[in-house]
Amino acid sequence: MLILKNFILSVLLILVVSTNAESKNEIFFIDIEFIINNSTIGKRTLDELSKKNIEQNKILLKKKKIIEDNDNEIKKVKNVISEKDLKDKINLLKKQISEFNKEKSIIDQNFTNEKNQKLDDLFKKINPVISKYMEANSIAIVFKKKYIYLGDINYDITTKVLEIVNKEFKWNDKYPYKKWNNQLAAPQRANAFNWWTLWY
Repeated sequence: MLILKNFILSVLLILVVSTNAESKNEIFFIDIEFIINNSTIGKRTLDELSKKNIEQNKILLKKKKIIEDNDNEIKKVKNVISEKDLKDKINLLKKQISEFNKEKSIIDQNFTNEKNQKLDDLFKKINPVISKYMEANSIAIVFKKKYIYLGDINYDITTKVLEIVNKEFKWNDKYPYKKWNNQLAAPQRANAFNWWTLWY
């Protein structure tokens, strides 16, 4: 259903644009995600985000390990300690879990905001390059490749724009780029705890 919807949308857009276009060469498409993941400036941005995410995740995992150890300790002694001591330990564990989840939520939200800001800044740098290329080559409109159902590869300007982006944004320092498997993705964080799932 989604493929059909995208196909119909692509056809309608092409028909509308074709009505006003003077030649076929005025309609092209581009894989913007590919440019972000493979351009020098895009890799640097994603690597910075990845490093930040990994560092924060290490902190969360250490705190999660402490809570899990406390949880296991309670399970070991629950049958040999008084009901009051057990209740105190469980309440303390619940408090630790609540604090962990709050901290994780704040860290995740801050990271999401930072990621969106950095990607927005990246688009602001890349978009003028695309606009300049369009103007120089008399291109009326450029579609995102993911919305194109079928298209002649000769109308894909991704590689040409990628070359220009890399020339426009060079880095003098040697930066250790890492290849991400998922576009615009990041390593998964530690999962939040649900204290009510503990077996006591």
